[in-house]
Amino acid sequence: MNLAEFESVAKQLFQENEAIHEQWSRIFSEVSTAAEARESSRSLMALYTLITTVEHEKQAPAEDALLYKDQLEHLLKPYVDDDAITQTKKEIIEELQHSEIMESGSFSSYQQMRESISMNKFKNGEKLEPVEIDVGNQRHVAEIRTEKGSGVMLNNAEAAQWEQLVTSAITSMDDLTADAFDVISLLWMKQAEHPADMIHFSHEDVLEMRGLEKATSASGRQYYQKKHRDAVMERLTALTSIWIHAEEDEDVELVDDDEASNYKKAKLKRLFQIDNVTVARERKTDEMVGIYECDIRPSDLLAGYLRGSEKTTGVLSMKALQYNPNTEKYQKRLTRYLSWQWRIRSSSGRKNYERPFTIGGKRGLLSVIGFETGNTKPQRIKERFEKVLDKLLADNVIAGWRYEEIDESRIGQQNPGWLENYWMKLKIIIEPPVDVKQALNSPMLHGDKEMQKLGQQLDLNPKHTGEQLNLGLEKEAEEETIVTPDNLRITRKNLGKSLKQTAREIGVAHTTLSRFEQGRSKQPYRNSREKIEAWLKEYMEE
Repeated sequence: MNLAEFESVAKQLFQENEAIHEQWSRIFSEVSTAAEARESSRSLMALYTLITTVEHEKQAPAEDALLYKDQLEHLLKPYVDDDAITQTKKEIIEELQHSEIMESGSFSSYQQMRESISMNKFKNGEKLEPVEIDVGNQRHVAEIRTEKGSGVMLNNAEAAQWEQLVTSAITSMDDLTADAFDVISLLWMKQAEHPADMIHFSHEDVLEMRGLEKATSASGRQYYQKKHRDAVMERLTALTSIWIHAEEDEDVELVDDDEASNYKKAKLKRLFQIDNVTVARERKTDEMVGIYECDIRPSDLLAGYLRGSEKTTGVLSMKALQYNPNTEKYQKRLTRYLSWQWRIRSSSGRKNYERPFTIGGKRGLLSVIGFETGNTKPQRIKERFEKVLDKLLADNVIAGWRYEEIDESRIGQQNPGWLENYWMKLKIIIEPPVDVKQALNSPMLHGDKEMQKLGQQLDLNPKHTGEQLNLGLEKEAEEETIVTPDNLRITRKNLGKSLKQTAREIGVAHTTLSRFEQGRSKQPYRNSREKIEAWLKEYMEE
């Protein structure tokens, strides 16, 4: 299928949806191949899958996909609705602040990098060491480099100060740095329209996503405390100091008159590409604090799995950002790790969420969250770890946890060495909440491999007519929900409530309600939709 054929089919679908057609038209005008177009949006990726299914299964030209127009539009609807929603960064953050879960990178190299950042595996005593990141069969190495690189315009004296700042920031690389890593990746996924796009990012974005309360001045002005601002700016600087050293398979042989020298090719890129960097300074001393704002995008190592045909994302509880990075670091780390593991388990045919986790060992839970045991009494270690799990349960990060089996008689002072010889060898079952399981079924989280399942839903030998199919879809839509723009608007106005008042009552962002009432989004996200539905039912029944 060539680009013209792809565009021709797309133009004849969803003809009443101006927003999606405007987006598609712009994409088709900016690319040169059908493959490039499919990588530019989830809805076009889904459409490409359906068209190629028809081509391969029916040995037919691309235009024959329109013979199944009703099915195409039905299967594409979730993707189109999602792509048609245009939100500002402020709207995205405000909506996520009212959500319990968010989309997050959930592929092996992403988790390895995030884990290395949160536990600062780059620092070994006084030395800096590279960290190996496995990406399939390729060997990648993450390393710290203190030079400013591109995007940071500084004179020689400032460059020296920058290197000193980075060196200082590296020592404080921690779970707050991992929060910044997650927030940048998420906002880029939500805002970037093309893999090479940069987004404008501010240190305040991290503070807002973490849900930190603002202080209030005597005049009533709200603001983030300087210590919180400084901490995030310093950690953004640390993030931009991470470079990825990617070895390539191909060897390069250079031959001169004297000898032949063999080389291996390697690419060196920032973990995050940055430009237009604004650096904050102390008013009194003029010393650099860190990155205030910049244009930023993930490197190819990350970007290719955050969007496009290789997309591999999962669901992360907002609590991962909200937990205190100092006093609740184990809760943060375990929340992130479970998010990754649940995504892996959701991809298996049996969705084996009850497969147990080991406590001890090289990749046991204690190890992956960097749980410090030190000289602590064994019973105290067990109790502290169980309290971490209990906290996640209380916060609905997990639905439940239990030992696969445990013999309490083997635990205690009467059994010397019981911690290492028995308890650490036990296994724990940790169950995800229902909303996480449901979200992990969303096709929006998956790339090309999972999207192939979409083609399997296409009935290429329908026994019903197009009219019968339409009636079925209309009936399904009627039964689906009472959450419609008209119901919301009429109910709200009958109660004499403003959008902001209604949003506060429901517990969602007022921008979410505004877009929905105006028809700018077909359906709010599931968490918001359920809250709106409960509110409507309460008042519509009266």
